[in-house]
Amino acid sequence: MSDKIKIEIEKNIPIPTINGRGGVEYPYRKMEVGDSFLIPRYDSSTKSYPQIWRQRTGFKFRYRKEGNGTRYWRVA
Repeated sequence: MSDKIKIEIEKNIPIPTINGRGGVEYPYRKMEVGDSFLIPRYDSSTKSYPQIWRQRTGFKFRYRKEGNGTRYWRVA
């Protein structure tokens, strides 16, 4: 008796498209200093958002964990 697992090959399965943000459009370009918004999750990937936004817009952001999410403020 063999313990090998048989893997089936499937054809014509489309690859899902990804826009790099999981289909979410963040409002950072519309924000004024003092504005904030909440992303309803907290993980290591959300920590890099302020640096990316600063590079793209020149705006400065701060973030803090809030419940199970992350809140972002525009500070400059």
